[in-house]
Order: sequence, then structure tokens, then C-alpha cells
Amino acid sequence: MKRISIVILLLVIGNLWGISTAKSVFYADSYMLRAEGIEANYWNPAKLSSETGVDLWFPFANFTASLSNNALDIDTYNYFVSQDSLSAADKQHILRNLQTSLRGEMNTHISLFGMNFGNQAFSSTLNLSGKTAISKNVTDMIFYGLAEEEYKFGLNDTNLSGLGYIDFTFGMGDIDIPYIPENWPQIKVGASASLLAGLFGTDIIQYDGIIRNTLSEGASMQQDVVLRTGVGGGGLKAMFGMYSEIFDGFEAGLTVDNIVGFINWRVMTVDHTVSVTADELYAANLDEDYLTVEIEQEKIKPFSTKIPTDLRLALLYKTKYATVSTDWVHGLKTSAVTDKWGRISFGASLLPFEFLPISFGIAPGNSKSPLKTSYGIGVSSESVDFGVALQTYNSLFPNKKTRGLTYGGHLSFHF
Repeated sequence: MKRISIVILLLVIGNLWGISTAKSVFYADSYMLRAEGIEANYWNPAKLSSETGVDLWFPFANFTASLSNNALDIDTYNYFVSQDSLSAADKQHILRNLQTSLRGEMNTHISLFGMNFGNQAFSSTLNLSGKTAISKNVTDMIFYGLAEEEYKFGLNDTNLSGLGYIDFTFGMGDIDIPYIPENWPQIKVGASASLLAGLFGTDIIQYDGIIRNTLSEGASMQQDVVLRTGVGGGGLKAMFGMYSEIFDGFEAGLTVDNIVGFINWRVMTVDHTVSVTADELYAANLDEDYLTVEIEQEKIKPFSTKIPTDLRLALLYKTKYATVSTDWVHGLKTSAVTDKWGRISFGASLLPFEFLPISFGIAPGNSKSPLKTSYGIGVSSESVDFGVALQTYNSLFPNKKTRGLTYGGHLSFHF
């Protein structure tokens, strides 16, 4: 196995995913109340306003992508592949980071076109998402062998899901809620609806596994996995948003995303069933054929992939030369595009010059996902908005402790 350098990783991710450009990367996703123009279509349609003028997105001009995991960084990988054997301390170093699973995640969002006019916007993006989780028990067995009498596996700590679709989204905002007293903070609402063209969807819908080890009968294994895949389909989703400027420069907002979100797969739908069994397996007879693998593919009726609802709350404070914000998001269910655990993020921007915004963002890590930090710089004028940013995982700056990167920028035109 070869060592990996930080430079090689940057080049590989840049070549794999291109130049990512969504503005949310600049603030570690603390962006709901910052979004204006076309981007408000996806973050808070209540922020769609005729006061922002007309924005244009050109194909592929806005792109964001990320690749991360919760346990392995470059330094750790380079260390372990350079060792002939691992000490007990080395093994525990990795196992401590795993929590219950080794988790990986990939997301890519590419703008296809977009335009806002007054308090309305119409846009389209390509969205690719994937998640994987491998049980910590697998690493335990690799490091220590079959030290326990029994290991169990299930969907709680092992999974694989992926989703790809193109959205066509129309939004309307800047609508006042009536009958609020004039001396109270006014509340504006908005909504967006998306037609979804499904490209692919995959998910493990069933997984039951057990490995037993006894002195009298040796090791036995039973692993049963059902992977459901769909290609070609259509669906819908909607977002409702609201915000209020509580006092001068201070805003609070709320969005509910993926309302009735689903994609119905019809072109090709298949269940892949994999069954692996082994009985009376001893170290002395590993060269014999004791492993049985059965793979079946069954065409099934059209099915739907649900896109679980996301709830997001946000605060934003603005001054002439700086802004600070915080967002909290919580999904109702874990999927390829949502998490059922809450996540908080913080963002800030400085304007040393009116045309030169500098941005920062941080999202504290938890047992399911690593720390994220973002740095960005841009150029802003009345006619064009351009910027580049880099987001790192599990480190304050890009270095050998990084467990993932998001690498991108954005470009839009104003009229």
C-alpha cells in the first residue's frame, strides 16, 4: 500500500469533483439567512425579494462537492501502511475514532441554470449523494481475530445508500403575514416546489449478520443482505420558509425542507440479495472451500425512495463590516441526503473592503460526523459575484489530520 501526501489528496479531489461553487461551503452550511437571489430557492424561499434585482446562473458555474469520513486521516493512513505490525496502542487509536461505525459521505451539487425575477426564481441543479457505514465489529475482528464468541450486524451500524437526481425548482417569497401589528417585527414567508428527475437510487433495505466462534464447532457465519436499486424515475419535494428582522440587523428564520419528498423509480427496479454462509471453519482448514456465496437478482415493482423532512433554524446578525450567523438542522430520518441527528454550524464574514468579502465557518463534530471548518474569499460588485473556498474535516486548517475536503467556488451575475 502506498503513502498519500496532502498535495496528492488535494489534486485527486480536485480532479474527481472539479471546482465546487455553492456559497454555503464558505460558511460550513450556516447559510439559511444569508442566501439571496437564486440560492434562496434552496435555502429559504422567503428571502426571495425584488430588492435583490435579477440573478443569473450559467451551467456548471456553481458547483460544490465533498468527500469525508469519521476516522481515517492522511497522517494515520501513512503511519499504518509504513508499519510491519500494529501495537495495541495503534489499534486502539483507530477504534476510538470509529464510535460504532466507520462512516463515509460524498455529496455533489452542480448548477444547471437559474434566474430570479422579482420575488420569484426558477432554477435547476444536479444532485449526487452517497453514504456508507461499516460496523466497528469488522475492524475489531481484523485487529484481534474472533476474540468474542458472537458478533452481530444490522442496519443500525452498517448501511449503504446513494441518490442522484436533477431538480427543476420554482420559488416565491417576500410575502408578508397579514394582521401583525405594525409595531411588531414583521414576518415574511415563502415556498418553493421541485419536480425531480431521478437518475439512480440505492439503499440496503435488509441486513442480518452473525458470526459465532466456539472451540468445539469452530467459526460459523451467516450474512444476508438485500440491496434495492432503482434507475429512472420522477418525484416531487417542497420547502416552506419564513424569517423576521426582529430588530435592525438581527434576523431569525425557519425552514421545513423535503415536504412530501419522494422519487418513484420505474425504468429499472431490482432487489439484489447476497447470502454468505460458512460452517465449522477452523484455522487448520482455511484452504478448503467452506464458504458459500449466493447472489440473486429479482426484478420488482416500481417503488419510491422517500426524502425525509429536514427542519432548519437560523440566526443572523449584520453590521456594515461584518456578519455572524448560526444554523441548526435536524432530519426526521437518516437517508442519503439527511441525518436524523441534529447539527449546528456557525458562520462569519468580514468586509475589509466593500468588494472583498472574507468568510469563515465552523461546524463542531459529533459521534456521527467530524468537525468542519471553512475559509473563503471573493469579489463582489453590482454585476458579478465570484469566490473560492475550502472546507476541511477534523482539522482547523488543511493538513495531514484532515479527514475530508470540500473544494469550491461560485459565480453569478446580477442585473
